[in-house]
Amino acid sequence: GGWERLQQMDEGALELEINRAITEGLSVLAAGRRPGKRLQELEHRRLFALVWAWLKLEKQRQPFTVVFNESERVLQLAGLPLRVRYDRIDQLADGSLFVIDYKTGQAEISAWSGTRPDEPQLPIYCTANPERISGAAFGLLNEMETAFRGIAQSDAVAPGVKQPATAGVADLPDSWPAIMQQWREVLERLAQDFIHGVAVVDPKSEATSCRYCALPALCRIGAGATTGEPGTEQEYTDGG
Repeated sequence: GGWERLQQMDEGALELEINRAITEGLSVLAAGRRPGKRLQELEHRRLFALVWAWLKLEKQRQPFTVVFNESERVLQLAGLPLRVRYDRIDQLADGSLFVIDYKTGQAEISAWSGTRPDEPQLPIYCTANPERISGAAFGLLNEMETAFRGIAQSDAVAPGVKQPATAGVADLPDSWPAIMQQWREVLERLAQDFIHGVAVVDPKSEATSCRYCALPALCRIGAGATTGEPGTEQEYTDGG
């Protein structure tokens, strides 16, 4: 429920609560699948280590209360309806909100920058309520790293969260209000492009954007590349 209750729990109580939650979660996932007792034991052990490390990290934060957890909303972005699902939103001591997006892999805040962000989910969540939100972060939970990685008006929100001026992201402004303004402009422009059917052949990165393309024979990226004299057959790239 929040920071205060977490601080009141000693290690024994915390261990019991984690085990209870994992047992409950695994029983739901195992229903009808019959994964086997040994596999469930191994998964329980793996999850316990992750959650234990995460809650230890949460104890180092400034006071907060969880106000949204796995909650869905329908938003309008420049006329484009979007159904979003918040992993989690905390209310901080000053009344502002802090948005968390859990990741079981790797994630960098640089993915929120530029005119075509790689990870637009958190910027979308933030621009939906710009007057109240004061920060956002990825919550990394994996065997390699358990950490917050984010930006906020105050770097005291959580370990790993930085103020924009010290975050070191080249394409993001150095203040939180300016970041929110940039996100709104970028996202609204992308939404308008989608609504108007803009579909130019312009992959952000051919190495990654085109990696899993199933239509290389129809690709037009290489349509301007020719060989030989004018009028000869064009050569099209394969897999671009």
